[in-house]
Amino acid sequence: MWRGGVRDRSQAEAAIAAVLDAVAYHLTSQDRAFIAERLPSSLAVAARQPTAAAASRPSDLYAQLATAGQVSVGAAIEHAQAACGGLGEIVGEEARALLSRRLPPDWAALFAAAAVERAHDLPPGTVPGYGHTLATGRPGSSRALADAAGRDERPKR
Repeated sequence: MWRGGVRDRSQAEAAIAAVLDAVAYHLTSQDRAFIAERLPSSLAVAARQPTAAAASRPSDLYAQLATAGQVSVGAAIEHAQAACGGLGEIVGEEARALLSRRLPPDWAALFAAAAVERAHDLPPGTVPGYGHTLATGRPGSSRALADAAGRDERPKR
């Protein structure tokens, strides 16, 4: 959820399920089983058998996510990319390499971009989206910095 700035858990789960469904559509049954073995059981089901509604192109996936989540296509793209990044991390390097080899280029690029994203060095101890400092905090905080009381406005004890 933090990767794509998704606040609603059901939207995040829908993005992951839609990506798995679309990926499964392009893989052989052996490859689907290989990927499913590396996923939690709740996600493995979607990876084993694609549905008839599986997106055949990334643009179809984006449109599907935008409609289902009632978000813009741009937000749907971010949700799909975040889902690919998270899935790539979960399944590990070997499965991610398999996806890069077996998926059509436009789908493989989604997983390759996520791998490059992780390759950038982060400052020690910093995990984006986790933390309590301005640098590591989550976007969309319930207490905006702009609304913070200045030093002169703090109540005196």
